[in-house]
Amino acid sequence: MRILVTGSSGMLGKDIVEVLSNDVGHSVYGFDRTTNPYLSTNHQIIGDLTDLKFLSSSLDEIVPDVIIHCAAIVNVDECETNKRVAEVLHRDVTAILARYKSGSTRFIHISTDSVFDGQKGGYTEEDIPNPINYYAKTKRDGEIVVLQNNHNAVLIRTNIYGFHLEHGKSLVEWAIDNLKQGKSISGFTDVYFNPVYTKQLGEVIRDVIPEKYFKGILNVASKEYCSKYEFLLRIAQQFNFNFNLVTKDSVKNFEFLAPRPINTTLNTILLKRLFDKVLTIQDGLNTLSRDYENYERNKP
Repeated sequence: MRILVTGSSGMLGKDIVEVLSNDVGHSVYGFDRTTNPYLSTNHQIIGDLTDLKFLSSSLDEIVPDVIIHCAAIVNVDECETNKRVAEVLHRDVTAILARYKSGSTRFIHISTDSVFDGQKGGYTEEDIPNPINYYAKTKRDGEIVVLQNNHNAVLIRTNIYGFHLEHGKSLVEWAIDNLKQGKSISGFTDVYFNPVYTKQLGEVIRDVIPEKYFKGILNVASKEYCSKYEFLLRIAQQFNFNFNLVTKDSVKNFEFLAPRPINTTLNTILLKRLFDKVLTIQDGLNTLSRDYENYERNKP
């Protein structure tokens, strides 16, 4: 199959490209702003997704059988200050991708647990979203255009962790950088999620692609949840850093530009029932540490 991955050099996109490139018979195309020589594909489309004419012409040139839409502005506060950019990428770009040969193209859209207000947690695929910041609002707008324009699409809600091919600012990278230098970090004891490692999600997507009977919303998350503090503690332990450097804090002590939901944990019963997938935080951290250490050994 010809598979197009948007945001292919990003934290999630790179692992989806790697997982799918290992499957014989697939041609994986990565869509990015700049060339990344470390990406596991020779098919890189370089351009701006928000250039909607360029996006449409690229789709006509590639003629993908599968589109996996990962590209997003993940900086929540940036979405508050650059609302139009967030709207175009999260809604308008998504609409074009979702409409492309919607009767035959397998479209997989990566959304977020942040579409919920975080008041109760344990959200199922049927729960009604209620976004409380502009990032989440525009991601919800993207969900709506997917569901309206492509009845065969798969819409994945999730909360991921991982690292970038070229050093980035993810939660994991921030934690490792500071702990490696012996600096203390703080984690919220009152914010809860059930995160998955990017490669875990990539492997779920690989298995979902051929199952064309399934369409609609799917939660992909670890079966257990934790606070942000507990998660940082587990990172410290996984990488053999001094876990006493991880301290407790409350989200109430921070004045973010955009409000944050407190409990966006996702119910994963459907993932287990339909795809026999049970993801755990520990399995994800084990794979993360192996991948990160291999990356550190081999980076130029």
